[in-house]
Amino acid sequence: MRDGANLLADNTYKAGDSIVLSLEPETRFKIVDHFPFAVGNMAMVIGGRHSGKVARIVEIVKTPGSVPNKIILEDEATKTRFDTIAPYIYMVGKQTPAIASWGHEQ
Repeated sequence: MRDGANLLADNTYKAGDSIVLSLEPETRFKIVDHFPFAVGNMAMVIGGRHSGKVARIVEIVKTPGSVPNKIILEDEATKTRFDTIAPYIYMVGKQTPAIASWGHEQ
């Protein structure tokens, strides 16, 4: 958080998950939603050749060693599949993306 605050939570949330926080004064920093890093959920690619694409995770290919895990995604509109690495994935929804417009041109 940009103001230096810490958020204490239980072990429900894992590395790679995204949480949505309330910024309303009366419920500031309350967790209002959770998007797990899991097959079937929606993710935005934030690096590499497919940067900016929002797609559904189809498969997580675990790679032993220091090489990042490979993530296979499917574009909902075109039904095409592509892959990227786990550090380039940011979770943005469950069955559908949490917001309709992401502030980038298609």
